[in-house]
Amino acid sequence: MLVNDFLHEWEIGDWKEIFNHLIRILYAVDPRLVFTTTLCNFRQILPFARDTIRKFVHNVSDAKRSAARDYEDVLQCIIPVFYGLLPEPHNLEICKLLHAALEFHTLAKLHLHTDNTLADLDQAITI
Repeated sequence: MLVNDFLHEWEIGDWKEIFNHLIRILYAVDPRLVFTTTLCNFRQILPFARDTIRKFVHNVSDAKRSAARDYEDVLQCIIPVFYGLLPEPHNLEICKLLHAALEFHTLAKLHLHTDNTLADLDQAITI
């Protein structure tokens, strides 16, 4: 029996594909944006706590030897990194997509759900 789990389904699956597509969009607009985004902007983000968000020491767009926790850290930090890189209205649409992905990720990772959080998760899925 194949058991679906959030780590393989979302963090290494869907989120990784969304992130790779965003990198391709940056390459299409201007290849220098990928360097700016992945090397400069992500490295400016300070680590938080011991295991929450680690320091970005490698090239984020390479995705070589990246674990699920690395993709989770990228998701948690990506909105300020990507904001303003693309011209409007694309910038706004990308930020909406990233916010929706982050909201879904946050709600789905909760260990205890209430009726309110389940309603919020249902709304996040249907957007």
